[in-house]
Amino acid sequence: MFEPIVKYDVQETRRIARAEGIAEGKAEGKAETARNLKSKSMPLEDIAEVTGLSIVEIENL
Repeated sequence: MFEPIVKYDVQETRRIARAEGIAEGKAEGKAETARNLKSKSMPLEDIAEVTGLSIVEIENL
């Protein structure tokens, strides 16, 4: 039967994958920073301001 031809733009696929990887790395870096500051008993509001994470996200780390 007929199968649709799907063309992939390899360069665009790589660009998207790279951007997603960078975003994931930044998110993990923020979480690690928040965990470290939380372990030093820094107020959650200050951690949220520094990392850009919400207080709920920080509480769940």
